[in-house]
Amino acid sequence: MTYQLFDETETWFQGAELPQNVTAAVWYDYDGDQKQDLMIGSHVDAPTLRLFHNEGNENFSEVDLKAMGCWKTDHPINGLAAFDYDNDRSMDVLVVPENEEDPILLYACKMVNGQRRFVDLAGACSLGRGSAEGITVADFDRDGRPDLYLDRPSSEGKFYFKNVPYQGPDQHWIEVGLSGGGGNNYGGIGAQVRVQADGVTQMQVKSAGYGRGLQQDPMLHFGLGEFSGSTVDVTVIWPDSNVQTQTCPVDTLSIIEDNTDPQMIAETVHGSYRPGPGGTLWIFTWCTEHLTDIRLDSVNLISSYYPGDDCFCGGSQTLHWGDRHVEVEITAQPDGTYEHELTWDAGCCFPGCTHQYQVHSATRFAEDVSAIKDMRMKVCASQ
Repeated sequence: MTYQLFDETETWFQGAELPQNVTAAVWYDYDGDQKQDLMIGSHVDAPTLRLFHNEGNENFSEVDLKAMGCWKTDHPINGLAAFDYDNDRSMDVLVVPENEEDPILLYACKMVNGQRRFVDLAGACSLGRGSAEGITVADFDRDGRPDLYLDRPSSEGKFYFKNVPYQGPDQHWIEVGLSGGGGNNYGGIGAQVRVQADGVTQMQVKSAGYGRGLQQDPMLHFGLGEFSGSTVDVTVIWPDSNVQTQTCPVDTLSIIEDNTDPQMIAETVHGSYRPGPGGTLWIFTWCTEHLTDIRLDSVNLISSYYPGDDCFCGGSQTLHWGDRHVEVEITAQPDGTYEHELTWDAGCCFPGCTHQYQVHSATRFAEDVSAIKDMRMKVCASQ
């Protein structure tokens, strides 16, 4: 399989003149339409702060930030971060300047007279001035409010900002962690997470970080505003396209484990044998609809005696990935399934015996086992 990369900048951004000196970028859903928008910052080309709205169908249109209330869009930018700092269900934006004398900006996204506006709350939040080489947004104390850490020498100003409650209605929240398995990476990087509450759906994509020197909290934080319910529905679209929905309590952290079922295809399970370097190779093949963890593939050989057999095969054993003389391969097939092949260099053969076997595939949190099948050795493959 061959992959190619294509430059679609002109097509996707409709010919917009993009800056050549980008120092920060953040993908996030700024307007709640469940599509990833792009905000970029630069340190040379004015305006240095720009936002592109995802129109769908691989098209982006530029948003007039000044018309939306971003009063300062021309100072050199060193970092960007998007998070819901006040739990009102809208993603806010932190802008860190390059110059020490420029202010740190926090643009809260608010609905004003039916229009989406950015309101600068940096002064009210006492963020001050100065630059930083990196930004980390995380709920450090797990109190349901995202905190802020700036990577800067302590001599150059504050670096840790704790998000403290403000006077107003209770704002609820949920934090979601992902634990992948099978064909998905363990951290769930690349998964799309949607939270539904009061008819409103929020969307975030799990990422390790973005832009320059930014590390994200592995837990996704969603503000729920004045939501009065006790649970919300969380839908995860895993990188392997499996969709999973789970009901989770509010005002707490929930870990969602990838429950992708391997879905073994029964008619593809097959056992055979042929000559090998040490005598006889036992070969077992089967297919699953989803990619599984190769380390969990196994074949169980079951002791058996059939009337008319020339021998009795005593004792059972299980062949695992990593065992001596055992090799396992998983290969993607053109039809989207995955073929598993477990080969055992047994060095032994039992002509006239009928063997029973069962194949096993699993992810971290789900498994599938075939029905017991027969494999009769009529004559040693090495003879």
